[in-house]
Amino acid sequence: MNLPSQPTRPLIAVSVPIRQRANAPSLGGLAETGYVRGAEIAGGNPVILSPDQDETTVDDLTSLCSGVMLTGGEDVHPGRYRGDEQAAGNVSVERDALEARVVEQAMERDLPVLLLCRGVQLMNVLLGGTLYEDLPSQGVGDLDHDRTGSDISRDIHEVRVDGVDRLSGVFRDGTFRCNSTHHQAIRELGDGLVGVGWSEDGIIEVVEYRGDRTDAWIAGVQWHPERMLDERTGTNRRLFERFGEAVLRSAREGR
Repeated sequence: MNLPSQPTRPLIAVSVPIRQRANAPSLGGLAETGYVRGAEIAGGNPVILSPDQDETTVDDLTSLCSGVMLTGGEDVHPGRYRGDEQAAGNVSVERDALEARVVEQAMERDLPVLLLCRGVQLMNVLLGGTLYEDLPSQGVGDLDHDRTGSDISRDIHEVRVDGVDRLSGVFRDGTFRCNSTHHQAIRELGDGLVGVGWSEDGIIEVVEYRGDRTDAWIAGVQWHPERMLDERTGTNRRLFERFGEAVLRSAREGR
């Protein structure tokens, strides 16, 4: 069998949480189908990164990639932003460390980074920002942002978008309806991160990086677009396509 000497599509590093596998004694990285499909819609091949890999493996795999996707999952540990450790839920210091390592490499190489739900929060914290540890208990916002069950793939609240740059062309109208499965959110924006979309109760839902550490395409959303790739307006699909354009440029330039 003749194998290609190099991938025909650029590689995209996709971070995933660790979960206990059914009927298995060990933990393992778990990538939702939507993330894999999203990377493919972006025109790339996903490379899964998880906290059960050692630093050498993570570094080697990341070095082969032309883009990074930070996905949903555990809460960011409050210790990273001087937050209340009692208010956070399930955390993973191992995943925080892995993604911090990957982000540092991505910014050094000017790689595009797509931020999804937790990814938005993690990037904000890495840039010096803070989070609301738990929206309901802190009395922040009027909406129920943490919807599960049958609601995880259903649009449940509106987002107002204004002033996009990196995400130009993704949102065809000034408003968009999204799903929502999070209990944490951006409180104070990190250095260089700009809010360009907000929920009806004022929570930051869309961000772009415009700082001076890198010229790379870095942007993201607080919801889960990978669970709504077939929604009517095509907005979620265009998000991955826009990211893919940046990844392809990165690959062509050898970054």
